[in-house]
Amino acid sequence: MYSPKIIDDDETEIRAEIDKRIVRSWEYHTEAERRVKMRMAHEFAEGWFQADLDLRKKNGQQHMHVSGATVGQHIDDCAICGRDLRHEIHAI
Repeated sequence: MYSPKIIDDDETEIRAEIDKRIVRSWEYHTEAERRVKMRMAHEFAEGWFQADLDLRKKNGQQHMHVSGATVGQHIDDCAICGRDLRHEIHAI
């Protein structure tokens, strides 16, 4: 499973998509409302990622690799295990 991609159409809608399928959306009409909805969308994606990670741990599966750039490490290293993501054996 993948984390949702957050997309803002810069008009009236923010949506969370997985494989180009909408899993959740938020509508807005003002800039202030857009900022609130964008925060909600990011919290939704973070919750989704955490739930997926917890499920993987529960089932004894390997974690989903995350770019090291998210935690100040090299972009090609996994932020969780440190493996080089460019190596095909380590890719999920």
